[in-house]
Amino acid sequence: NNYNYADYLCEAVESAIEQELAFDEIIVVDDGSTDDSLRRLRRRFGTRDRLHVVAKNQGGQLSCIQRASQIATGDLIFFLDSDDRQLPELSAEVEAIYQRRPSVDFVSVGHELFGPSVRRQRRASLTRDRGISTIATVLHRQWVGAATSCLSMRSSLLRKVLGYPHTRAWQTRADDVLVFGSSILGAHKYHLEKCLVQYRMHGQNCYAGRTWSPACKMRYALEVNRMIQWYIEQMGYEMS
Repeated sequence: NNYNYADYLCEAVESAIEQELAFDEIIVVDDGSTDDSLRRLRRRFGTRDRLHVVAKNQGGQLSCIQRASQIATGDLIFFLDSDDRQLPELSAEVEAIYQRRPSVDFVSVGHELFGPSVRRQRRASLTRDRGISTIATVLHRQWVGAATSCLSMRSSLLRKVLGYPHTRAWQTRADDVLVFGSSILGAHKYHLEKCLVQYRMHGQNCYAGRTWSPACKMRYALEVNRMIQWYIEQMGYEMS
Protein backbone atom coordinates (compact mmCIF):
# COMPACT_ATOMS: atom_id res chain seq x y z
CA ASN A 1 0.00 0.00 0.00
CA ASN A 2 1.32 3.43 -0.93
CA TYR A 3 0.46 7.06 -0.33
CA ASN A 4 3.02 9.71 -1.34
CA TYR A 5 6.06 7.55 -0.60
CA ALA A 6 7.59 7.87 -4.06
CA ASP A 7 11.11 8.04 -2.61
CA TYR A 8 10.74 4.56 -1.07
CA LEU A 9 8.11 2.74 -3.12
CA CYS A 10 10.31 1.23 -5.83
CA GLU A 11 12.75 -0.02 -3.23
CA ALA A 12 9.91 -1.81 -1.43
CA VAL A 13 8.64 -3.40 -4.65
CA GLU A 14 12.17 -4.46 -5.59
CA SER A 15 12.51 -6.28 -2.26
CA ALA A 16 9.35 -8.24 -3.02
CA ILE A 17 10.58 -9.11 -6.52
CA GLU A 18 13.92 -10.35 -5.16
CA GLN A 19 12.44 -13.02 -2.89
CA GLU A 20 14.37 -16.31 -3.08
CA LEU A 21 11.02 -18.10 -3.23
CA ALA A 22 9.22 -15.92 -5.75
CA PHE A 23 5.79 -14.55 -4.97
CA ASP A 24 3.09 -15.68 -7.40
CA GLU A 25 1.93 -12.08 -7.70
CA ILE A 26 2.75 -8.64 -6.34
CA ILE A 27 -0.07 -6.13 -5.98
CA VAL A 28 0.65 -2.43 -5.45
CA VAL A 29 -2.30 -0.26 -4.46
CA ASP A 30 -1.73 3.48 -4.69
CA ASP A 31 -4.10 5.44 -2.48
CA GLY A 32 -4.51 8.60 -4.54
CA SER A 33 -0.91 9.80 -4.24
CA THR A 34 -0.23 13.39 -5.28
CA ASP A 35 3.52 12.87 -5.80
CA ASP A 36 5.08 10.97 -8.70
CA SER A 37 4.72 7.50 -7.14
CA LEU A 38 2.83 6.03 -10.09
CA ARG A 39 5.16 7.52 -12.68
CA ARG A 40 8.23 6.09 -10.98
CA LEU A 41 6.54 2.74 -10.47
CA ARG A 42 5.44 2.37 -14.07
CA ARG A 43 8.75 3.60 -15.47
CA ARG A 44 10.72 1.05 -13.47
CA PHE A 45 8.36 -1.95 -13.46
CA GLY A 46 6.00 -1.28 -16.34
CA THR A 47 6.81 -4.50 -18.20
CA ARG A 48 7.20 -6.72 -15.16
CA ASP A 49 5.11 -9.91 -15.22
CA ARG A 50 2.96 -10.75 -12.19
CA LEU A 51 3.11 -7.16 -10.93
CA HIS A 52 -0.32 -5.52 -10.71
CA VAL A 53 -0.63 -1.78 -10.08
CA VAL A 54 -3.97 -0.44 -8.85
CA ALA A 55 -4.53 3.33 -8.66
CA LYS A 56 -7.55 4.43 -6.64
CA ASN A 57 -8.94 7.46 -4.84
CA GLN A 58 -7.67 8.08 -1.34
CA GLY A 59 -9.42 5.92 1.21
CA GLY A 60 -6.71 4.99 3.69
CA GLN A 61 -4.45 2.05 4.40
CA LEU A 62 -7.18 -0.46 5.25
CA SER A 63 -9.04 0.32 2.02
CA CYS A 64 -5.84 -0.45 0.08
CA ILE A 65 -5.58 -3.86 1.70
CA GLN A 66 -9.24 -4.54 1.00
CA ARG A 67 -8.80 -3.60 -2.65
CA ALA A 68 -5.77 -5.84 -3.07
CA SER A 69 -7.54 -8.77 -1.44
CA GLN A 70 -10.29 -8.56 -4.07
CA ILE A 71 -7.85 -9.45 -6.85
CA ALA A 72 -5.31 -11.58 -4.96
CA THR A 73 -5.33 -15.25 -5.98
CA GLY A 74 -2.78 -16.74 -3.57
CA ASP A 75 -3.44 -18.96 -0.58
CA LEU A 76 -0.98 -16.95 1.53
CA ILE A 77 -0.99 -13.16 1.67
CA PHE A 78 2.02 -11.07 2.74
CA PHE A 79 1.73 -7.36 3.55
CA LEU A 80 4.27 -4.61 2.87
CA ASP A 81 4.17 -0.89 3.55
CA SER A 82 5.75 1.16 0.78
CA ASP A 83 8.52 2.56 2.97
CA ASP A 84 9.72 -0.83 4.27
CA ARG A 85 11.72 -3.70 2.75
CA GLN A 86 11.46 -7.48 2.83
CA LEU A 87 14.62 -9.54 3.17
CA PRO A 88 15.11 -12.14 0.38
CA GLU A 89 14.43 -15.21 2.54
CA LEU A 90 11.12 -13.97 3.98
CA SER A 91 8.68 -15.85 1.74
CA ALA A 92 10.55 -19.16 1.97
CA GLU A 93 10.94 -19.02 5.76
CA VAL A 94 7.30 -18.12 6.35
CA GLU A 95 5.83 -20.56 3.84
CA ALA A 96 7.79 -23.35 5.54
CA ILE A 97 6.01 -22.54 8.81
CA TYR A 98 2.59 -22.79 7.16
CA GLN A 99 3.55 -26.13 5.60
CA ARG A 100 4.89 -27.60 8.85
CA ARG A 101 1.96 -26.31 10.91
CA PRO A 102 -1.30 -26.69 8.94
CA SER A 103 -3.42 -25.28 11.77
CA VAL A 104 -1.52 -21.97 11.75
CA ASP A 105 -3.23 -19.28 9.69
CA PHE A 106 -1.35 -16.13 10.84
CA VAL A 107 2.44 -15.65 11.00
CA SER A 108 4.41 -12.62 12.19
CA VAL A 109 8.17 -12.16 11.87
CA GLY A 110 10.88 -10.05 13.47
CA HIS A 111 12.20 -6.81 12.02
CA GLU A 112 15.05 -4.37 12.33
CA LEU A 113 14.83 -0.59 12.22
CA PHE A 114 16.84 1.36 9.67
CA GLY A 115 17.04 4.90 8.35
CA PRO A 116 18.14 8.33 9.56
CA SER A 117 15.70 8.50 12.48
CA VAL A 118 16.78 5.28 14.20
CA ARG A 119 18.08 5.89 17.71
CA ARG A 120 18.07 2.34 19.01
CA GLN A 121 16.83 -1.08 18.02
CA ARG A 122 13.67 -2.52 19.51
CA ARG A 123 13.64 -5.33 22.05
CA ALA A 124 13.35 -8.73 20.36
CA SER A 125 10.50 -11.14 21.04
CA LEU A 126 10.73 -14.92 21.25
CA THR A 127 9.94 -17.36 18.47
CA ARG A 128 6.88 -19.21 19.69
CA ASP A 129 3.50 -20.65 18.89
CA ARG A 130 1.14 -17.91 20.07
CA GLY A 131 -1.89 -20.14 19.86
CA ILE A 132 -5.42 -18.74 19.87
CA SER A 133 -5.77 -15.36 21.56
CA THR A 134 -9.52 -14.68 21.33
CA ILE A 135 -10.25 -14.34 25.04
CA ALA A 136 -7.13 -12.28 25.74
CA THR A 137 -8.06 -9.88 22.94
CA VAL A 138 -11.76 -9.57 23.75
CA LEU A 139 -11.34 -9.13 27.51
CA HIS A 140 -7.94 -7.45 27.77
CA ARG A 141 -7.33 -5.85 24.35
CA GLN A 142 -4.19 -7.97 24.01
CA TRP A 143 -2.39 -7.17 20.73
CA VAL A 144 -0.93 -10.41 19.34
CA GLY A 145 0.89 -9.52 16.16
CA ALA A 146 3.46 -7.16 14.65
CA ALA A 147 3.74 -4.17 12.32
CA THR A 148 1.97 -4.49 8.95
CA SER A 149 5.06 -5.37 6.93
CA CYS A 150 5.85 -8.23 9.33
CA LEU A 151 2.48 -9.95 8.87
CA SER A 152 1.12 -12.71 6.68
CA MET A 153 -2.01 -14.82 6.83
CA ARG A 154 -3.99 -17.35 4.89
CA SER A 155 -6.30 -15.70 2.37
CA SER A 156 -9.31 -17.51 3.84
CA LEU A 157 -8.70 -15.74 7.16
CA LEU A 158 -7.95 -12.39 5.56
CA ARG A 159 -11.26 -12.27 3.72
CA LYS A 160 -13.11 -12.75 7.00
CA VAL A 161 -11.05 -10.05 8.69
CA LEU A 162 -11.68 -7.60 5.85
CA GLY A 163 -15.42 -7.76 6.30
CA TYR A 164 -15.00 -4.84 8.67
CA PRO A 165 -16.98 -1.96 7.11
CA HIS A 166 -15.50 1.16 8.72
CA THR A 167 -12.43 1.52 6.54
CA ARG A 168 -12.37 5.33 6.64
CA ALA A 169 -11.49 5.21 10.33
CA TRP A 170 -8.26 3.39 9.51
CA GLN A 171 -6.33 5.77 7.29
CA THR A 172 -3.26 4.44 9.10
CA ARG A 173 -2.66 1.66 11.63
CA ALA A 174 -4.52 -0.93 9.54
CA ASP A 175 -2.41 -3.55 11.29
CA ASP A 176 -4.66 -3.02 14.33
CA VAL A 177 -7.62 -4.30 12.33
CA LEU A 178 -5.59 -7.23 10.97
CA VAL A 179 -4.27 -8.15 14.42
CA PHE A 180 -7.35 -7.59 16.59
CA GLY A 181 -9.79 -8.90 13.99
CA SER A 182 -7.89 -12.13 13.33
CA SER A 183 -7.56 -12.84 17.05
CA ILE A 184 -11.28 -12.41 17.70
CA LEU A 185 -12.06 -14.61 14.70
CA GLY A 186 -10.02 -17.38 16.33
CA ALA A 187 -6.79 -17.31 14.29
CA HIS A 188 -4.00 -19.66 15.29
CA LYS A 189 -0.93 -17.42 15.41
CA TYR A 190 2.79 -18.13 15.22
CA HIS A 191 5.70 -15.72 15.63
CA LEU A 192 9.14 -16.18 14.07
CA GLU A 193 11.50 -13.68 15.64
CA LYS A 194 14.14 -14.01 12.91
CA CYS A 195 14.66 -10.59 11.33
CA LEU A 196 13.08 -10.84 7.88
CA VAL A 197 11.79 -7.28 7.42
CA GLN A 198 13.47 -3.88 7.53
CA TYR A 199 11.23 -1.17 9.02
CA ARG A 200 12.25 2.28 7.82
CA MET A 201 12.35 5.25 10.21
CA HIS A 202 12.56 8.48 8.24
CA GLY A 203 10.88 11.23 10.21
CA GLN A 204 7.75 11.22 8.03
CA ASN A 205 6.29 7.90 9.15
CA CYS A 206 2.51 8.04 9.42
CA TYR A 207 2.61 6.35 12.84
CA ALA A 208 6.02 5.34 14.22
CA GLY A 209 7.86 8.06 16.09
CA ARG A 210 4.93 10.49 16.19
CA THR A 211 3.53 12.19 19.28
CA TRP A 212 -0.24 11.89 19.73
CA SER A 213 -2.44 14.39 21.53
CA PRO A 214 -4.87 13.21 24.25
CA ALA A 215 -7.75 13.84 21.82
CA CYS A 216 -6.13 11.65 19.15
CA LYS A 217 -5.55 8.91 21.71
CA MET A 218 -9.20 9.07 22.77
CA ARG A 219 -10.45 8.90 19.18
CA TYR A 220 -8.20 5.93 18.56
CA ALA A 221 -9.45 4.14 21.70
CA LEU A 222 -13.06 4.67 20.63
CA GLU A 223 -12.33 3.27 17.16
CA VAL A 224 -10.64 0.22 18.67
CA ASN A 225 -13.69 -0.35 20.89
CA ARG A 226 -16.05 -0.05 17.91
CA MET A 227 -13.93 -2.41 15.83
CA ILE A 228 -13.61 -5.06 18.52
CA GLN A 229 -17.33 -4.89 19.27
CA TRP A 230 -18.11 -5.43 15.58
CA TYR A 231 -16.08 -8.63 15.44
CA ILE A 232 -17.61 -9.85 18.70
CA GLU A 233 -21.08 -9.38 17.23
CA GLN A 234 -20.09 -11.13 13.99
CA MET A 235 -18.91 -14.15 15.98
CA GLY A 236 -22.00 -14.13 18.20
CA TYR A 237 -20.02 -14.16 21.44
CA GLU A 238 -22.12 -13.72 24.59
CA MET A 239 -20.14 -11.23 26.65
CA SER A 240 -22.15 -11.69 29.84
